[in-house]
Amino acid sequence: KLVNIPAHTIRKDLSVAGKLKSSNAGYKAGELLDFIKGLFNFDAPLRVCVAGIGLLGSSFIKNPVQEGGQYIIVAGFDTNINKIEVMKSEVPLFPAYEMADKIRELRIDLGIIAVPAQAAEITMQRMKEGGIKGILNFSPAILGDKDIAVRNVHFAEELRFLTAMIPDLEKGV
Repeated sequence: KLVNIPAHTIRKDLSVAGKLKSSNAGYKAGELLDFIKGLFNFDAPLRVCVAGIGLLGSSFIKNPVQEGGQYIIVAGFDTNINKIEVMKSEVPLFPAYEMADKIRELRIDLGIIAVPAQAAEITMQRMKEGGIKGILNFSPAILGDKDIAVRNVHFAEELRFLTAMIPDLEKGV
């Protein structure tokens, strides 16, 4: 009901996704949660790096994601060596030119890009070269790659989406 999707559609999607015992009485909540976690790899801890330790990137490093310990920020990268040397961080910081090697060495799964638009493409390529499987891109550049998952996040677009939702709330939809 919350997502406005009929129950039969959800049941069909779950049956296509894999084997989950069901009856007309529904699913057991614990079993369903475990099934979804396994299906989308939500239960495995993933190692994350942050490229760009300006205001946005350093906020990720200083305030790590707390999703039950699934996402562990293990490295930060920046082109400014002075910034790396001066910034106090529990997360190890490295020069951007070492990114591919450090990603391999630290077995990093996901990357966060928080760099200026002109540095975004080379940052993505370094992450890809290191073996990153997915990137959350906060730079103004729109990135894409056929070999890795990339999610572009733009604050203005998110605000537009949020603004578009308000009239429905006012109508009670």
